[in-house]
Amino acid sequence: MKRFEELEAEVMADASRRERVERERAKVVAEQVRDALGELRRVRQLTQVELSRTMQRPQSTISRIEREGDMLLSTLAAYVEALGGHLEINAVVDGKRIPLTATDAPATKRSA
Repeated sequence: MKRFEELEAEVMADASRRERVERERAKVVAEQVRDALGELRRVRQLTQVELSRTMQRPQSTISRIEREGDMLLSTLAAYVEALGGHLEINAVVDGKRIPLTATDAPATKRSA
């Protein structure tokens, strides 16, 4: 019986299989982001309508943000800030966590 690492190495050695795995992995991450955004809003006890007022965007935009998995960082930052938080992004390279700081430019009104 092969170990997981051996099976994974076989899959990742094949370019088309590796591409499928990466696409599926991206879908899972997008789903996790979507779920987390809606949950964060509910934990803050806000409706989409209330959050839309804070963000000065239509409720339909809030709904779209919560359904999408891929959006502009400025949109994500504005969403989190409207909930009273701030967005932190880190890169992890060779086990080291490196904070990636955004500029202090205001979030744009453009949605993803």
